[in-house]
Amino acid sequence: MMAKRQRAATSRSRTGCHTCKIRHIKCDEQKPERHQCKRTGRKCDGYSQQRPRNDVEPTRKPKISADHRIVREERHYLYFFNMQTAQALSGVFDSALWRRQIPQLSECEPVVRHAPAAVSAAHERALALQRDPSTRRISNERFIVYQYNEAIQHLRSYLASSGGKPDLMLITCFLFVCLEMLNGNMRQALDHLEAGLKIIQGTTDQQSPSTQSNETDRELFHLSLRLNIQLAINERPMVALNLESMFSEEKLTDELMNRTLMFIRVAGNERTGRAHLESQQLQLRQAFETWNRAFNCLTTKSRSTAKEDPRGPLLLRMLYLDTWIWMNTCLSQNQTAFDSYTPAFAEIIHCVTQVIELDAAVDYKSTKRAPDIFTLETGIITCLYYVATGRREPTIRREAIRLLGLCTNQEGLWEKRVVMKTAQLVMDLEEENLSSLPGDNIRCTRQVELLSKPNGPDGAWYTRVHFVE
Repeated sequence: MMAKRQRAATSRSRTGCHTCKIRHIKCDEQKPERHQCKRTGRKCDGYSQQRPRNDVEPTRKPKISADHRIVREERHYLYFFNMQTAQALSGVFDSALWRRQIPQLSECEPVVRHAPAAVSAAHERALALQRDPSTRRISNERFIVYQYNEAIQHLRSYLASSGGKPDLMLITCFLFVCLEMLNGNMRQALDHLEAGLKIIQGTTDQQSPSTQSNETDRELFHLSLRLNIQLAINERPMVALNLESMFSEEKLTDELMNRTLMFIRVAGNERTGRAHLESQQLQLRQAFETWNRAFNCLTTKSRSTAKEDPRGPLLLRMLYLDTWIWMNTCLSQNQTAFDSYTPAFAEIIHCVTQVIELDAAVDYKSTKRAPDIFTLETGIITCLYYVATGRREPTIRREAIRLLGLCTNQEGLWEKRVVMKTAQLVMDLEEENLSSLPGDNIRCTRQVELLSKPNGPDGAWYTRVHFVE
């Protein structure tokens, strides 16, 4: 039986002319006429207008945006922002800006999208470091830097385009403040804060805050008032904002603190007489009395409302007392002016103790979130620092420093560790010349000075100080 003839294996060409394809012969692909067609007297039908398959360049894949490259990780951190970071930034008082408006804007505005992801990733990193201080960095460091750079690029493009909305720029700027704060870069955070407040200053000069119909604009203005306070207590010039009555006691506190701190700044710059400022001080005292009446009405109503967070009135009260003492003593050049406000200092300590106890009682497992290690809002740390450095009574100032150790790690631009060390240093310097001081667990309330002449009747008097119950 004869073996079947097998065609020699050759590579099939798909690029020949139509005539050669029909004849099933190899085309020499010469131009303008093929040699095979010319030799046999046939008309060459030429090539197809469609490009040959193996001449087709590989189709370039569409450029994948950063959103698609890291969509899973980015979605995770935007969810983390909604569930954890927004609550931490809001603090005790619920904020529609952090809890609702920014998450919504991050879904539709590229200029806002990347900054919340970077902030929440930095928040998660801070929580990991708190759980295990030996951990230097976690794997999201590169993600934080990438998202921060993307946010900056989108903001630059947004600024270069015409018709940009100031609220989106301001939100991004304040998110940069949060990120630099979590990274420990306080100077950069203050720079971003100043830039943001100048944006809000320009918008409020054109439009009164009370006539703002947009809820986001109103929330941003109230946040700007609170951040302006932080600018002042960090030795930066305050930005002059258009202040009007805010109706709400919480917002009225922001306005009153801004007015008071601006007045204190003016008083501090006066190197000679301050008598001409007494009329302005009197006006502020009347405003504080108005606030106190409104606060008493608020607390009366809140007692019948179980949904209200009990920490809110306590925080408002301590901030009020802190600012009220500062306002009443800023024109005095004698440190003994603080001595008449001992009951107010003691009340601040009492309010702080209650807030810390309420924080400890929060069931974080039921809320499915971690304990707050930072907040953007000013609160306990600022008040305790003022008590520890302003009040020289040893019992109160030592209790203030002890309570600082129980606070949230960071409130705004105030880091607990640094504040504690500063307050301890101030106390040590002021008490270093005293021959006898009580320990940290002092419970005495009276100071006794013992005078003696150890070198005889003609010698100098020697003074010793003791504290007794």
